[in-house]
Amino acid sequence: MKIVDIMTKKPHLIDEDATLLDAAKKMQGLGCGILPVGTFNNIVGIITDRDIVVRAIANRKELGKTLVKNIMTKIVFFCEEHMLLQAAIQQMLQHKMRRVLVKNKDDQLCGILSLGDIVQRVHDKALLAELFKEK
Repeated sequence: MKIVDIMTKKPHLIDEDATLLDAAKKMQGLGCGILPVGTFNNIVGIITDRDIVVRAIANRKELGKTLVKNIMTKIVFFCEEHMLLQAAIQQMLQHKMRRVLVKNKDDQLCGILSLGDIVQRVHDKALLAELFKEK
């Protein structure tokens, strides 16, 4: 099974100069907890609902004035869409990530793979257990 078969395709992005309030409203509207920051050709970071809570709200930042670029996670991990799902899961486990960005053969962002995607879309529970077995 390949990442392209499981991932969420066509992710929504946010600009690094957007406010955290903009990001939170966009996440709420989309029903998601992560937004890649930048363009499909140039991802400069990611912002998650957890980033907003831990780095902004807990530190009493004003959501309407604080920019995404000041709170986002700047170290971003990618997988390639045609990688085997097991390789992506191992990367996620190794780096303690719940989500990983996915690039296509043209090095452009084309999707996001989340633990939720995997659990929802892999219906064979034995296969699911095998995929998450640490090597």
